[in-house]
Amino acid sequence: MVEEERHSKVEILMNWQCNQRCIFCSVGHKLVSDGSVKSWEEIKKDIEYAKRRNANIISFSGGEPTIRKDLFRAIAYAKKLGFEVIEIQTNGRMLKYRSYVEKLVEAGVNRVLVSIHAPNAELEDFLTQVKGSFEEKVQGLKNLEDLNVEKRTSTVINRYNYKLLPEMARFLLRFRKNTKSYHLNFAIPDGFARQNFKEMVPRMSEAAPYISEACNILLKGGGKPFLHNLYPCILPEHVSLMSELTKTDTILIGPKFRMDIQTNRHKYRNKGPECKKCRYYLVCVGPFKEYTKFMGFKEFKPIEGRYITEEEIRLQEY
Repeated sequence: MVEEERHSKVEILMNWQCNQRCIFCSVGHKLVSDGSVKSWEEIKKDIEYAKRRNANIISFSGGEPTIRKDLFRAIAYAKKLGFEVIEIQTNGRMLKYRSYVEKLVEAGVNRVLVSIHAPNAELEDFLTQVKGSFEEKVQGLKNLEDLNVEKRTSTVINRYNYKLLPEMARFLLRFRKNTKSYHLNFAIPDGFARQNFKEMVPRMSEAAPYISEACNILLKGGGKPFLHNLYPCILPEHVSLMSELTKTDTILIGPKFRMDIQTNRHKYRNKGPECKKCRYYLVCVGPFKEYTKFMGFKEFKPIEGRYITEEEIRLQEY
């Protein structure tokens, strides 16, 4: 029986375990204090739930999903149930093995999101706390290209890499074959990033020129950048790239929880006293509470004018 409410995407968070320890990780506290691993029976039920939701996209994430031997079993089951898009979200380290990527594709994966945060080995290995991780990810990206697998990249903007974002954009364009989008995510102030906020998180307005230049480089190179946790008053020239201005249609299922991301996204955000004057007031979710707790609202200056509605927002195609 099909449930009445439909979500286009269901993301299954398979574990609170990872083979990296990224120093900005927003769920780092879970990796340290929880360490939960969902059983195969739980994951099977999650996949079946996604099917009942009529989702056409199913995504396996973590933690890190590729450290699980039953990932292939989950992918194969999702393929059997007929999902249009079967995605994994990974740090990319295991993708260095061509045979592993081939096995993923054989099982049913047709989209991969790879997290990579620096254009060089020294910084990437420092950020991930794993020596050699940069070279592993680079080889993984090459393997995905060789096997014609659709991919996306994800980069977390932090105090260590924000000035290198233009260089990062040029580096990412080296792997443009079958890359549908490049995601630039301003650090979420939770987990390790919250514990070490002053060390990890730059001021948005300080990082903005570098983010803008990176977007321009990607756009000029034929890429599709997307901005997450960034707002019109910070980067008015790139409003059409901001995911925070549109609704998300995703259910996230993790160990011991299930949530509608759209319903929960306002829970951790807030708006300043000047925000009501901004033309994007009706569509902007506002910055994270933890960010403004440390940084305040001074940099969030309203763009005055007639209120923009949801119907008027035209986000670049994902």
